[in-house]
Amino acid sequence: MESQCARRCEEGFTSNMTACSAANGRPQVLCIDDDLLWTKILETHLNLHNIDVIRAFSGQEGFALALRDRPQAIITDHVMPEGNADSLLSQLRHHPSTRNIPIIVVTGCDLKRRYPGDDVTLLARFQNLGAAAVLTKPLNHAELLATLSKFFSSPENGAAGSATNADQRLSDQNRNESTLARRGETTDEDEEQSNPYRSEKNLLIVDDDPNMRTLFERQLSRAGFGVRAVSTAQDAVDTALDWQPDAITLDVRLPDFDGLEAAAKLRDRAETRDTPIVFISGKVDSSFRGTCRNLGRSYYIRKPCDVSLLVQLLNSIFAEDEALQEMELATAVMT
Repeated sequence: MESQCARRCEEGFTSNMTACSAANGRPQVLCIDDDLLWTKILETHLNLHNIDVIRAFSGQEGFALALRDRPQAIITDHVMPEGNADSLLSQLRHHPSTRNIPIIVVTGCDLKRRYPGDDVTLLARFQNLGAAAVLTKPLNHAELLATLSKFFSSPENGAAGSATNADQRLSDQNRNESTLARRGETTDEDEEQSNPYRSEKNLLIVDDDPNMRTLFERQLSRAGFGVRAVSTAQDAVDTALDWQPDAITLDVRLPDFDGLEAAAKLRDRAETRDTPIVFISGKVDSSFRGTCRNLGRSYYIRKPCDVSLLVQLLNSIFAEDEALQEMELATAVMT
């Protein structure tokens, strides 16, 4: 069962971002995708460029949030838990409150492929359904920012043009980020700027591969985190209960018992019930994703793990924690 803290964090952070956008005039984007890691990384990246993000994890939820918040743009995955994005595009295009919101469809499929049962390409089908742009995975962030900047600068869309003032700088910066991510590298300057929690957050790394432990320890320490590493599930449980880290990276396959069992043991203890856990797994299927949801505050990265993406995910998790604490403090003051 997902913890109360995780639900409050998710709901509160979304509400906070909505209010913030209304107050500060920053562009607001609705991202619809059932992949929690992908949406978190996208949110963190767009926030760095003064773009606020609302997240939805199904087409139905996305349509409801689009009606409520009227974002300046919508980014939606092609494949949804309830099917493909066709019905969502149709709903958005036929509702008077959302028909003028530009929609970017993101897909891992070949856009030249013929759509099943239809004599048009996948790209043409998306365009016929009303997509303003279609991008392919893995997503090029520079291309996404350039696409969004066109929408934000459109008088018809009525959005602030804050993303248009430095298009070339953003493009160059993100091309460099993309290259580093493919190599699994970060520069010292990037690490200084990309982690606002330097020397404040402690991470427990759990992996039985000594080479991976060394890699994680070195790069996460360079990124500013306090790090401890262990090699077994039992050591993970014991160290987490004793040290109480701010987050745990947990390999699924361990020599004594698997990481999912270790996570369940941690969730049974008050000290670690709400500690964020990032699973490192070579196999991610619907059963695994369901287990992560049931454990609460659990995320995953597929092997081979890109440490730069892990740092982005951890920073996003900690940012949500801070937003929740600020909202709870404000609520306490008002009451």
